[in-house]
Amino acid sequence: MSPRAAVRREDAAEYPKLSRQRDGRVRLRTVVATLAALVGMSTALALCVLTPGWLQAVSVGALLLAPDRPAARPTLRSSTGR
Repeated sequence: MSPRAAVRREDAAEYPKLSRQRDGRVRLRTVVATLAALVGMSTALALCVLTPGWLQAVSVGALLLAPDRPAARPTLRSSTGR
């Protein structure tokens, strides 16, 4: 049952239980997102520091010399149907 259904039925015993479950899920998501951000930033920093200079130069040169491509067509049509 959802917390909204518990509120609609005015189920005072069920709502705190469901609220605690939701709080636990939110807390877990926060911890996972924080750890993922830390690992990602650490990896990016390590790659920037440990990559040889010549490889960085080749990568930047490839990005700068990459040919321009035309913009992709939108995958969704506008709401006017055109």
